[in-house]
Amino acid sequence: MRKVLFLATILAFIMTSSVWAADLSGNWTIKFIKVDGAEDSLDVAIKDAGGSLTITGNHGQLGALSGNGAVKGDNVNMDIKATGSLPLEFIFSGKVAGNRISGTREIKLSDIGQSGQGSQAPAASGQAPAGGGLGGQAPAGGSQGSPTGQSSNTFTAEKK
Repeated sequence: MRKVLFLATILAFIMTSSVWAADLSGNWTIKFIKVDGAEDSLDVAIKDAGGSLTITGNHGQLGALSGNGAVKGDNVNMDIKATGSLPLEFIFSGKVAGNRISGTREIKLSDIGQSGQGSQAPAASGQAPAGGGLGGQAPAGGSQGSPTGQSSNTFTAEKK
């Protein structure tokens, strides 16, 4: 009887433990709100090798997407760079729940091919660039935000 109780306890621990990370491998759509209030999305393929993520994709306006990340338990961090004519870096931090990830995002203007001090913009500073912009990015040296002074820096991702 003790062996059965011990085995049942171990099995219950294994089945309910958050120590076991979900395998995120597959195709995902990441959705977020741009500065102008419109929704944008990134379609990416994620390869999960024991919690180490490799991310690839393509966006119609931003070009090729590539990045990496990590998953530990239900916590996910991803860093995805767009290398097109407007080089951006997306930083996502969230939690996995089944086939969905939700959390916060930060968008930075990358310094790819630029000289000088750099142009990274802090996320959600509350100041909008003149005329809005694609994906919530900021002009060089500027900051992102919405025309109302509010910024949505959240995202959701769903596995296809």
